[in-house]
Amino acid sequence: MSDATQAGPMKFVAINGADTNVGTPGSPWRTLGKAAAAAPAGATIFLGAGTYEGGVTFHQPGLTIATLPTNDTASITAPTDDPAKGWTIRFGIHADGCTLRRLDVSGGYYYAVKTESNWNWDKSNATWQRHGTSRLTIE
Repeated sequence: MSDATQAGPMKFVAINGADTNVGTPGSPWRTLGKAAAAAPAGATIFLGAGTYEGGVTFHQPGLTIATLPTNDTASITAPTDDPAKGWTIRFGIHADGCTLRRLDVSGGYYYAVKTESNWNWDKSNATWQRHGTSRLTIE
């Protein structure tokens, strides 16, 4: 699916934005953390050119996180020497069908891109089922 035909809502992040903004092209958020907290399931999160702080977890299914469709590149980084930033981008157990597109993702103490499952969680609840991130596309 090309960026111009994304089916879900579009949200925007820019290095000159503010997290008090609403995530539109004229009022973009500043951080990827804000996008992770506020973007609805199925959204496309467009990042303007620049470098963004990693260490962010996404829980929503169907997200696309992409550089704006220009020749520029958005980078997401996390330090490799800080155990508190164990990953650059992490997808929680229900973040199925997500896509990373045209991004430079680097760093993370343990992982650049991490996915989660509940494989080893407490199984004493009768309704417990194994689940984990699936259908993650990295382009």
